[in-house]
Amino acid sequence: MIVAGVAKSHDLTGVVFQRLIADRQFLAAYYTRPESAALLAGLALPRGGRDWGHAEQLQKMRIGDFSCGTGTLLSTAYQRFGLLHEISGGDPGKLHPKMMEWGLVGLDVLNIAVHLTSSMLAGSHPAHPFKGECLLTMPFGELQDGTVAVGSLELLNLQVGINVLRAAARTAGGSDEAGLADYQKKMDNRSFDLIVMNPPFTRATAHEGEVKDTHNPAFAAFDVSAETQKQLASRLKRLASLLDWHSAGHGNAGLGSYFNDLAHKLLTDGGTMAMILPLSVLSGVSWQSTRRLWRENYTDAVVVTTADGSSFSADTSIAECIFIGRKAKAPQADASPTAYFVSLDRRPYSTVDGEFLALEIERMIGDGEVCKLESGSFGASAITVGKEKRGEMLRCEVPADDLSWKVAGIKDLSLAQTAYRFETGLLQFDSRMTAVETPVCRIEDLCERVGPLHRDVVGNESNKGGMHRGPFVKIESFSDADAYPMLWSHENKQERRLVVSPDSHGEVREKPAEYMNEYVKRANRLWDEYASRIHYSADPGFGAQSLMLATTPSTTLGGRSWPSVVLTDP
Repeated sequence: MIVAGVAKSHDLTGVVFQRLIADRQFLAAYYTRPESAALLAGLALPRGGRDWGHAEQLQKMRIGDFSCGTGTLLSTAYQRFGLLHEISGGDPGKLHPKMMEWGLVGLDVLNIAVHLTSSMLAGSHPAHPFKGECLLTMPFGELQDGTVAVGSLELLNLQVGINVLRAAARTAGGSDEAGLADYQKKMDNRSFDLIVMNPPFTRATAHEGEVKDTHNPAFAAFDVSAETQKQLASRLKRLASLLDWHSAGHGNAGLGSYFNDLAHKLLTDGGTMAMILPLSVLSGVSWQSTRRLWRENYTDAVVVTTADGSSFSADTSIAECIFIGRKAKAPQADASPTAYFVSLDRRPYSTVDGEFLALEIERMIGDGEVCKLESGSFGASAITVGKEKRGEMLRCEVPADDLSWKVAGIKDLSLAQTAYRFETGLLQFDSRMTAVETPVCRIEDLCERVGPLHRDVVGNESNKGGMHRGPFVKIESFSDADAYPMLWSHENKQERRLVVSPDSHGEVREKPAEYMNEYVKRANRLWDEYASRIHYSADPGFGAQSLMLATTPSTTLGGRSWPSVVLTDP
């Protein structure tokens, strides 16, 4: 297999392996497409900026992936590393023993995945034997000593515990105390030059499209009990509190936000972070701290999205993005950094296509050919491979107020330029049109009220007497005969129109019986004050819910995802 090159084929091993993961719904183990890995590696390891022919310097370089899966990203980055050295006149095979022993670190909670990663890396230069490696299965769940461990996120600790290392080493055949100390050294803080990751996205609570009926999906793999899930959640919270900066990790953002913290902790100054994360990282409220961390600590950032919403991972409908950034020596809170926003028409066709896309993006940035969003002219920089236009790129200032990084997933970036001008009160669609001053305000300025809070409608919390917070019980159906129609949840198939039908209705609570009259009064008050035909999206998403403002055919009470907007002048 090694001679035939099959051992290095992620098209085979990655796809087959993914189908066999029993706990995939909890691990969110969606393997990185080889073509996406080629694009990421090409952007993370550009030809410029480093002497790729200097073997002694390259032997000191360290590359890590702490959710390595089958090794797609780690081995692709390593292949790119060897290719650049070979192009510069070096022999990557001679670097292989040192890189395997010291330079490459791959961790995961799945034992068989780590073994596949080891096979991939070892098979890249089979003629060059090596001694030692740092490809480990990190313990997840309850340990033999009664404590719990959260996999690779144990590295958030000030120093990885010996009990964790011992459990990890046991899966690799065991190790003596000297060997454990060696593993600990290989995971030192601020020691990695490049970290590549496509971490799990699982969140602490089940959201739309995620596994239901589980206490904590983020920690529910391997048949972990509900009690152990609680302990794991507490453990992760404790580890995040030990960081010497405000942790960007957030339960509603998911485990990916904690892995972002981990990458930041382990990167050396000048090191490169290369991550695949859900597209919500660029706009979600729960991801604000991550965006702040990037803005204040990373330069030369490149953000890659796709205009058709296609994912960089396999077998997932979640829209994703690629973030590449170089860690600054000191926080730059007072600076006004810019980032390069790349919007591809679709993900790469093949690994070669991914490499060419990365090469063209690097060339355009290096030659200073990228248009700036804030400039007075219209038009983005076209990304062309051969004679085919593959997307566009803009250079934009990164917001300083934790707002969303809006230039993402747009096929024609002149729309972003139009929106930017409109936000400042100017209506202009292209350079030929004279800008028209247009007043812009927040929706709150046009209405009497927005709401109510969904818990005030159907909340089950009760006071000491047993009266529920919400006067309604929500029923998942709707007909014209229902007295209290509701527009409650997102449904992307119907949100491709401006008119959206109600998806449920409310029935006034009947229990406890002594409060029934009060429930009726509160229900009617909510209806009189908040029922409307206009509803505002509380949590839009590019990959699914793209509608911001919806109208209902008749007066409807807004819900969790669609609060009502009661206009001053309907």
